[in-house]
Amino acid sequence: MTDVDRRPVFAVIDAAFAQRRKTLRAALSGWAGGAPQAEKALVAAGVDPTARGERLAVAEFAAIAAAHERGQAST
Repeated sequence: MTDVDRRPVFAVIDAAFAQRRKTLRAALSGWAGGAPQAEKALVAAGVDPTARGERLAVAEFAAIAAAHERGQAST
């Protein structure tokens, strides 16, 4: 598991399940600041952007949150 605070992890989980039947790229676009940013975080975390939230484990949501935080820090 990555070393990331639980609040960002649960923000990713909430966003992933806020809308039914959306790919993670689409579902996380509001959380990430846009679809391209969501895709960047997903790819950096090793998660397929076309996957759906129900297919992921908690560790993968943590990896997405950590990748997004790293991306925010480098901008």
